[in-house]
Amino acid sequence: ECESYSEVYNKFKLFNGRSYYSHCIHCSESEKDLMRMSGCNVIHCPTSNFMIRSGVCNVKDYLKRGIKVGLGTDVAGGYSFSILDSIRKAIVASNVLSMEGKMQGNPLTSEEAFHLATQGGADAIGIGNLTGNFLQGKFFDALVIDVKGESRGKPS
Repeated sequence: ECESYSEVYNKFKLFNGRSYYSHCIHCSESEKDLMRMSGCNVIHCPTSNFMIRSGVCNVKDYLKRGIKVGLGTDVAGGYSFSILDSIRKAIVASNVLSMEGKMQGNPLTSEEAFHLATQGGADAIGIGNLTGNFLQGKFFDALVIDVKGESRGKPS
């Protein structure tokens, strides 16, 4: 009686502002409209998408529709816990779509991809009021990165 997974989720009231769905590569126009209308969120996992060869998510399309998008690592299908690697892969994925003529407008910028990994991700999972940036009063949620690699393997 339902023509898509999205219709099943919606029928059982699983499409709402507290719902987030990973990948969302092969969603139809009507499914994307349903996601927007119900307030669903997308978690983009480009490393996993590349590794399992499931396709390339058009993140810019979701963003233009007003659907919140966060960036994830999904190591079940990928190979890296690194959100920095996911930022790089998100940019590559967007560039691939742009080169193939499968998206309107410009591909993701590094600033947009960084936003997906920080405030965009926090907003998508419903905690954007608590974390996602360094504004006063928000919880500190950050990575410490040793750009020189000097502490590698040494306890801090």
